[in-house]
Amino acid sequence: MTQPSDPRPAAAGDPRKVKVIVELIDHTSTSAATYDRGDLVERLRLAKVRINDPQIRVVIAGQLKQGKSQLLNSLLNIPVARVGDDESTVLATVVAYGEQASARLVVARPDGAEPELIDIPPSEVTNDLRRAPQAGGRE
Repeated sequence: MTQPSDPRPAAAGDPRKVKVIVELIDHTSTSAATYDRGDLVERLRLAKVRINDPQIRVVIAGQLKQGKSQLLNSLLNIPVARVGDDESTVLATVVAYGEQASARLVVARPDGAEPELIDIPPSEVTNDLRRAPQAGGRE
């Protein structure tokens, strides 16, 4: 495996650091395949995809009614999460950059197949989406 030429610690997201990690994943994957560990090879493949993904992920988690939705709305400076005194945000919310504002519901299919994505107006994201008419009563 190659090592960075600079002995100082690489910053997070440093391409040199990512390259070393990817080489380590490849080496480990080869070893796992040698010992018929297909399960581990698949997990390492997914890890390699994640480490090469330039998107930054931030998780906001905590107890009920502690201001998580308000924090998200404040960070983005737009209302993307419902805020209220009740259990306002009970669904997981994923936010990503886009040229145009858009919103989608992820709805379970009755046959257990991959979930269906249903476009909704962005203005509806502050409503209680558990009962959204577009979902047709599905989770």
